[in-house]
Amino acid sequence: MTSNPVGRAFWAKHLPANMPYELTPANVDETKVVGCVACPSCESELVLSMPEYAALRLHGKTHTCTS
Repeated sequence: MTSNPVGRAFWAKHLPANMPYELTPANVDETKVVGCVACPSCESELVLSMPEYAALRLHGKTHTCTS
């Protein structure tokens, strides 16, 4: 797999350097990219788009824990 300079620039701009990338690609097509990530609070598996993942990591606003 080759690195994507556009994706790397997005993450460098939008996520703090001390936050590791914990997104596992789940589905990639020409219109969207989604990935699986565990909720940091409840450990449930979430399938998120890249903007949703960034919002979860930066603001915690896209997921409401059920527990």
